[in-house]
Amino acid sequence: MGAYYVLGASLRMRPGININGQYLDLGYSSLLLLSVQNVLPTIFSDFQGFLDTGGQATAHFNIPKIPTLRGLRVFFGGVVIPNGKNIIVSNCEGLTIW
Repeated sequence: MGAYYVLGASLRMRPGININGQYLDLGYSSLLLLSVQNVLPTIFSDFQGFLDTGGQATAHFNIPKIPTLRGLRVFFGGVVIPNGKNIIVSNCEGLTIW
């Protein structure tokens, strides 16, 4: 089985989260808590799990059809924990909901 990963979504990038001296550029927000706690699996699908044998994973952000979300900017990032050793922190990317 591959390394364990956790992805998160946030409404802001800063201030980031210090993880063993590395920074994940996701700011604290209610969206971040919902995404990492896996309480909305229909929206945050496969945001946690194990990388496949090729070292990859596919997650889905299923945007609800709520008109007021249009124009909202959401940021994504994550961490990989290979065999319980050093944590690898990803770069964060943002997208605007249209």
